[in-house]
Amino acid sequence: MTSIAHIETAWARGGVKIGIGRRPDSSQGPRLVLRFAPPELETAPDDFESIDGRLFLADEDARALYEALAEHYGHAENDVRALRRDYDAERSRVDRLVGALIDGVGVLSRNGGQSHG
Repeated sequence: MTSIAHIETAWARGGVKIGIGRRPDSSQGPRLVLRFAPPELETAPDDFESIDGRLFLADEDARALYEALAEHYGHAENDVRALRRDYDAERSRVDRLVGALIDGVGVLSRNGGQSHG
């Protein structure tokens, strides 16, 4: 089964509706949905990790939720890879600029500081 997640803006409530489920890898079998109890706030102890009732998600479900949240809030699915490509391209441009500047300084020093254009 493949984990899926859906995010929908809940304007009237000032938040988002989150759906997490699993769909069969083939057309056979039921589609499953994870049900959440209505959320409530209560006073938390200092030891936050000991609170019962915290949401547990399997890694596959958490990744599907992460991707849906990133898409909902305007990030590309492969945003980290896109940032890396942009960084590498910018680094290449800077390397070429620095190389050109170094070449220019070398030409000026060979010509006694006189530019011959």
